[in-house]
Amino acid sequence: MYEKKVAELFEAGLDSEDVFGYHGTSIEAMQKLAETGRLPNGGRHPGRLYIVPMSNKPKPFTPREDAESYADWNAKKHFIRSYLPFEPTAEDMENLSEYCSSNMGGKMREVDYQILDAKGEIRRLIEKCEKNGLGEDQLVKLRRKAKSRKGVIIALSNSLSSDFELKSQENVPKECYIEVPDGLPIEYVTGIEPVGQYEWDALAKMQKKT
Repeated sequence: MYEKKVAELFEAGLDSEDVFGYHGTSIEAMQKLAETGRLPNGGRHPGRLYIVPMSNKPKPFTPREDAESYADWNAKKHFIRSYLPFEPTAEDMENLSEYCSSNMGGKMREVDYQILDAKGEIRRLIEKCEKNGLGEDQLVKLRRKAKSRKGVIIALSNSLSSDFELKSQENVPKECYIEVPDGLPIEYVTGIEPVGQYEWDALAKMQKKT
């Protein structure tokens, strides 16, 4: 229903003059935006949409570079999430975030649990997946496939600052967030730029279709 609008935002890129800040996300989120007209925000903090404001001082990275790092992380997380054999809770997404951001080449070893998983987040995720039929070997394969996902950067309108209460987390000065339990309406998106080839091809296919 909103595919044409998403295709137009892809064509516009990040060149709009109406940019409050950037958000890094996945091609799965773009497909949901095209389907519903709302940008989903499910993750470790459901209902929150995190933004890197343009006012963020470019030290050591620019707002766009910060958003790109978030896009890369979310792209891998959302890809693996689509294969989970259960509907993940907020805690599951927290654990999946740790799994995607940890530096592991294969299956977890005891030393990995001790060094990379001191709080047990990854262990709990793996155990829940295994109980539901998704073994750790399969999770490792998904991690490897996820390496090709780089994500998408979206530009967000200045009207966010007047229409929503901007909130921040303690000790995280480079970003802010807004509460959007039902997702952010597409009207607040002013541009879309894919970071990786997979995302580019998927958006180009959507553009060609419309």
